[in-house]
Amino acid sequence: EALTVSADEILEDLELSRAEPGPGYLERLFLRFSERVPFETASKIRRDARVVPGESKPRTPDVFWEERLAEGAGGTCFARVAAFDALLSDLGFSTRRILGRVGSDFDHASVLVRLGDREWIADVGFPLPALLPAAESRTETGMGVLAVTETPRGWAIAIEDGIPEGTRGIELFRAPVTPEEFQARWEKTFRPGAPFLRGVTLRKDLSARSIAFTTGEIRIDD
Repeated sequence: EALTVSADEILEDLELSRAEPGPGYLERLFLRFSERVPFETASKIRRDARVVPGESKPRTPDVFWEERLAEGAGGTCFARVAAFDALLSDLGFSTRRILGRVGSDFDHASVLVRLGDREWIADVGFPLPALLPAAESRTETGMGVLAVTETPRGWAIAIEDGIPEGTRGIELFRAPVTPEEFQARWEKTFRPGAPFLRGVTLRKDLSARSIAFTTGEIRIDD
């Protein structure tokens, strides 16, 4: 959906200027979003408590960016993906949202961006530490190697290094997703007892460092 929040205000918050859509600009947007916008559950928990049963709970891109600009908030998987996708679309990129798997099918979302005859995986939802080609590849990042392999359903992304007890891989599905299906999967993340509603977690990813607060502890991984 189109943003009503000014893209120029968002770019000012990200300390970026407008530019023509291209791989370099996409990568700058991806990395700056990851560095500046925290992965955090507090805004989701607050949203869940404030919205009455029967009303839509997902934090739409406008809600996401309004809270980001006013409070410095971030968000979790689906909200981050929808917000980043809306920003890219507003800036002239050709995008589409897809679903995936971290623990179970359709519990994850990501963004595919088409530039010319190539597609790129901009996974701000997990989040991954680098923009990845939607093709067989190995990408060196400050947090280790990411290996992409094609599967019957899409792509498997293996995290070969990094945090020892962290998730070692995710899968993304190439199948087109309607806005209605995306919304329905997103609504399910607000079911009672859902993972991101159980406690406050905050994480920021820099080029070669992950800083996280969870279960009352601060953790830094290089």
